Amino acid sequence: MDSHAPFTAQGYLAADTPRGYQTIPFNLPAHTTRIDISYTCTPDFSDIRPGENPLDFVADLAVFDSRGAEFMGAGYRGTSGNSRSAIFIAADDATPGYVPGALQPGEWNIVLGFFRFGPGGCGYEVQVSFTSSDVIPAAPPAFLPLRTWSDRPVNATGWYKGELHCHTIHSDGDSTPLDVLAKAESLDLDFLAVTDHNVFTQQIDLNRAETDVTLIPGCEVTTAQGHWNIWGDSSGGWIEFRGLTVEAMEQTIVDAKRKGYLTSCNHPRPNGPPWRLPDVEGYQCVEVWNGGWENLNDVCLEFWERQIRAGKRLVAVGGSDCHELGESDGRHGLAHPTNYIYCGGDPPSAARLLDGMRAGHVFITYSPTGPQLYLTCGTAMMGDAVPAPASGKLTIGVHIVGGAGRRFEVLTARGLAESRLIDADEVKLEIEVATDQALYVRVQLRDPQTNYMLAITNPIYLDAVQAL
Repeated sequence: MDSHAPFTAQGYLAADTPRGYQTIPFNLPAHTTRIDISYTCTPDFSDIRPGENPLDFVADLAVFDSRGAEFMGAGYRGTSGNSRSAIFIAADDATPGYVPGALQPGEWNIVLGFFRFGPGGCGYEVQVSFTSSDVIPAAPPAFLPLRTWSDRPVNATGWYKGELHCHTIHSDGDSTPLDVLAKAESLDLDFLAVTDHNVFTQQIDLNRAETDVTLIPGCEVTTAQGHWNIWGDSSGGWIEFRGLTVEAMEQTIVDAKRKGYLTSCNHPRPNGPPWRLPDVEGYQCVEVWNGGWENLNDVCLEFWERQIRAGKRLVAVGGSDCHELGESDGRHGLAHPTNYIYCGGDPPSAARLLDGMRAGHVFITYSPTGPQLYLTCGTAMMGDAVPAPASGKLTIGVHIVGGAGRRFEVLTARGLAESRLIDADEVKLEIEVATDQALYVRVQLRDPQTNYMLAITNPIYLDAVQAL
């Protein structure tokens, strides 16, 4: 094989440079079958002075092909964030996080995302080398739809448990997609969504799996202003992650929903990373529980409740955000927390599970063996709406499994309506709740010693009640 002359680009950003992206164009010669890209940032780790954070000198890397690198452009080939300093894309293979396929000649672009600067600013150097051949694949790359069927047996209760937010080597996780799937199987999960940062290439491995775990296609759209999940048929393609303003972020959320994805605002708390654009509208879910409850998840819960108290009906979900598969100390690791989704009497396909999520038929518990909370009002369940009763009193039904020794709480938009200790492992309660300006009713379980959340439901909403 012949090789074309390599391409090199250098640059420097001062410490006061606004957070954002540097786009570096280069020409891809005809007959190229592989490109290798590497980059360095300075000061590198060896130059770090006492008190400086090495992460201040790392850039995120993404690549766009000749189909276009403009905002929401068609040429997106993948990203490795800041987890790799060297990648390759070839006709038949690629670094995890990048889409293999024909390397069509023309102007390609490397995009470096700079979000953290030390006091000395940040320099960078990018190098690209090319390998060529006379035999060129003609087909452009495509995002493969994830295999979403399973042979999971129908559960008579209609409820299925699983993981909605985790990572693999296709972004910044430490394990392969098949290793994560094997862990999900060992935990007896019914469903799994692998949500690597800004990529769908984990699907290539997952499509090879033989499993009865229902695989939900997913991706964590990872932006400089916050992270948000999408779930759904990924044949619709990638979702732009370079939005830095409220208007741009909302434009990408609209695009995601137009493509059929269900969307979620992730871990809106300090060190989440935080959700920096609180005025953004349009996402359908909020990740109120990310990893161990002690990791500022009360902030996430209040972020969600502040919005549902204002009359919005956003679905509360959880996710472990697991990056290290071996991590497990009883409150951390894959499926800590676990989501239960109601899917009716039909087999639990990805599409039907996502329909259950959209309807708010979801509760969250701290682990696959954690307590279960089932909230009903007549024939309605969590996520549904019922008419506000003229009497000002609403009777709810609560079925608790694994509740012994836990503190049970009933909440409305007015705050805590009832609290009691549960003295039996399984109990069924009927509770009358005052609904004057209540907007909704939801229930939860906490540990009475630590006050950590153990389980939480989505609300039953009340129609015809004025927002607070």
